[in-house]
Amino acid sequence: MSVADLRRPPVGVPCVPLDASPAPAFTPGWDYPHPRRCRYPVTPVKTMTLTAGLMVTLATLCASPVMAALPRQEPQQVTVLEGVAFGWNEQAPPMTELDGLVIRQQGQVIERRLALPAAPTNQRDAVRLVAIVEIEPVITTEHEQPRIADPWTRLGHVGVVLGPPGAENPVVVELMRFITPFGGAARFEQDVTSYAPILSGETTLRLHVSTWFSPAWKATLRLEYRPGEAGYRRPKLVLPLLGEHRLTARDSKRSVTVEIPASGIALPRLHILTSGHGGPQEFLTADHVLRIDGREIIRFRPWREDGGTLHDSNPTSHRAPLDGRELWSSDIDRSGWLPGSIVHPYRVPLPELTPGRHVIEIEVVGIPGWDVETAEQGYWIVSAVVVVDEPWPAPAPPPTP
Repeated sequence: MSVADLRRPPVGVPCVPLDASPAPAFTPGWDYPHPRRCRYPVTPVKTMTLTAGLMVTLATLCASPVMAALPRQEPQQVTVLEGVAFGWNEQAPPMTELDGLVIRQQGQVIERRLALPAAPTNQRDAVRLVAIVEIEPVITTEHEQPRIADPWTRLGHVGVVLGPPGAENPVVVELMRFITPFGGAARFEQDVTSYAPILSGETTLRLHVSTWFSPAWKATLRLEYRPGEAGYRRPKLVLPLLGEHRLTARDSKRSVTVEIPASGIALPRLHILTSGHGGPQEFLTADHVLRIDGREIIRFRPWREDGGTLHDSNPTSHRAPLDGRELWSSDIDRSGWLPGSIVHPYRVPLPELTPGRHVIEIEVVGIPGWDVETAEQGYWIVSAVVVVDEPWPAPAPPPTP
């Protein structure tokens, strides 16, 4: 059975509703139910081959002593940071240590080095990894009235700091990017299973909230290791390309050379996190162009337009009537992000990354320059990594009858 065998017929094939009376019986020549509650006719040869392949696969799995002997794994949760306070302190040194934490950028960045669960010795036992951030604004008082200390949206991220502790210019791999709400609490989740090769053993993790207020926010960072949910992933390699690089009108592209191993790899993919900020760029998209060895692979425009679903997280969002409707500032479409939400990564399969050396280039086209009205310069924050799996082993032959 191959992946091609699992593909459905092309669009345009007649649909027979499942709830028809009487319901059509399953017979060779009909594919499995579609989410639209339809059965699609396919050629009898392909359907019978698929069915036979499934029967052989199921029989192999049921009879496999390896599957029967697999130990049951328990989920694990690691609290990296709990209820830590973020606040800008202009007088603070560039780096300070407090209670086992490293505080950088005058209070905007907090790091912790800790021992994470060991990586599985066999990727058969890979687990799903999820990064979770819970954040809430600090409440202060002003004129004896409660007040939200930082009512504005702030850029945040979770990163892995690579290299030895104390390195001057470490490589930081961004796992998750989020935008705080307008004055509300939020919970952010991001699947980071593909980053498992850098999320085991002694690891330095970083949480960043770009506030300019003090006090400002309290945040908790956790990692969850969920057995049985890794699906098709067999994470093997993470190759950092860009770490939160700021691209502007004058500096709009970056090129990085990567070396792909000669063997033992499968399914190379590019993960890109990108969001537009500064002046009008916040509300304008821009072409993102990915090139490999000089050839354009993909071109896309980051955009988010589901802000109306996030009212509960944005209590201090500005509101104004427009054409009989109350419009919130958090409703407005934005360049790849929204207040109170994660920035969704773009995942690009790259079969072009064959073993050997390649040049990967990322360019953002048409970034506006200095905006006189807002006195701001538009820019995009872009981070990117290549992630690679190890191949699945060849299937075992079916048992002898």
